[in-house]
Amino acid sequence: HYICMKYNEKEKQSSLIIIQKPTQLQNNGERLIYTFENKCKEDESLSLGDEAYKVIVNANGNREGLSDEMSDFLDFLQGKENDGILSEQLDKAVKNAIRDGTWKEEYDMTWTMKIDEEREDAALIERIEAARDYGVSDEKLIEKLMSKFGLTKEEAEEEIRKYDNSLQIA
Repeated sequence: HYICMKYNEKEKQSSLIIIQKPTQLQNNGERLIYTFENKCKEDESLSLGDEAYKVIVNANGNREGLSDEMSDFLDFLQGKENDGILSEQLDKAVKNAIRDGTWKEEYDMTWTMKIDEEREDAALIERIEAARDYGVSDEKLIEKLMSKFGLTKEEAEEEIRKYDNSLQIA
């Protein structure tokens, strides 16, 4: 089971990915929740700064101290039948979404938006790269990025900074 919400740069919203993983993890899978973020393997003090988190929910993990509703949710993720209200509501919502096709529309819309964002990001990077190749001043480049991509001055400066930093890392 996957539940995904993506990061929207313009609205400064963070991604959250929830994955139900029933298999044992390295520490015997005792934990219920594992939260990861994008950090550099070689230097953990370096982070991508994208605020994206991956949350692995181990439905087989230790449920001590959990509310009945949370246990009910974990049972739902495992496909277990139970009489909980939350499971009934989730099951009904999933069946309605499948019947109505809304999940497919939302999925298609999410991927379309992601592709559009990636195309815009690529165009922005190409514009910065071309400006660097032709010696365009930062001031003129910032003006171009603001007009072409609708960025604020601070956002344009940040995009240039990220581009320049990516060259130093590579």
